[in-house]
Amino acid sequence: MEESNLFDPYQSAYRSHHSAQTCLVRMLDDVRKAANCRMVTVSVFFDFSKAFDRVNHLRLIEKLKRLNFSDSTLRWVHSYLTDRTQVVKDKSINTLSAGTLVKVGVPQGSVLGPLLFMMYLSDFKSVLNYCKYNFYVDDLQVYLHCEPRNLRDAIWKMNKDIEAIIGWTTTNGLLLNANKTQAIILGTSRYINSVDLRTLQGIEVDKTMIEFATEIKYLGVTITNTLSWDRQVTSIAKKVHTTLYQLKLCKSLLPEELRARLVATLIQPHLEYCCVAYTDMTAEQDRRLYRVIQNNRLSLKCRIPDFILRRFFLYQNFIRSLVFKL
Repeated sequence: MEESNLFDPYQSAYRSHHSAQTCLVRMLDDVRKAANCRMVTVSVFFDFSKAFDRVNHLRLIEKLKRLNFSDSTLRWVHSYLTDRTQVVKDKSINTLSAGTLVKVGVPQGSVLGPLLFMMYLSDFKSVLNYCKYNFYVDDLQVYLHCEPRNLRDAIWKMNKDIEAIIGWTTTNGLLLNANKTQAIILGTSRYINSVDLRTLQGIEVDKTMIEFATEIKYLGVTITNTLSWDRQVTSIAKKVHTTLYQLKLCKSLLPEELRARLVATLIQPHLEYCCVAYTDMTAEQDRRLYRVIQNNRLSLKCRIPDFILRRFFLYQNFIRSLVFKL
């Protein structure tokens, strides 16, 4: 499917080189380019309710057919999806309920489930008229750029595309959770602070008005409307400090080598997760993260591996060097 270009290029997850980090970098790079052109970005983040469990089998087969899958493959997928049953086990009395036929949905936890779900979303690209979009599994983000003076027109266009999205989800048996939908306007502080949100038409999702937030959490990364990384750095520092504090409580029970391994295992993921996405953080924010580690080296009485810090700052400096070369 990868060789035949069947995957949507804006669908991330379950594919090589399409991680949460690449998804974030692509979106934030668009936002930064727009900011350099003195524009802001209107962005809406959607949440689907039980998306994997709502896939219509017949419609999925139709979409696979339009993608030129062979008849034998279509029959095989149909056989894979039909006549599946599920039961519930009551552990207290060690009994199983009667089997119920599963008529919709793709099996979660299977190899084919995510691939079939991505194929189910394959025609989404034809829905939007104005906005760009990103999918990460079933997390959908749509956005468009505009000059600050044209925000009303941009929001009107966004609402038109949202109407089209709702129509597409209804046709495909999917359900948007309006209560978990978030909206934000991204840009430099100069332009964001000049926008009076009270005078703007709101974002409407299925008759629910969505207020513009000053920060959102997308794929585990906190993004503020002015693209400041203070909140994200504070979140990382808090997680790292909490973990190191817990290790210090039992440091006398653990040999130095094990303490170092635990630090590498428990701290490194916090520093490395999607760190390329916020390479434009300030030098002071860099130092805050560095100090969290450095200040705990002596109190832990173990040599925290230098590569934890080196790799994090290597990512940051590498991207910065690329920017200067462009």
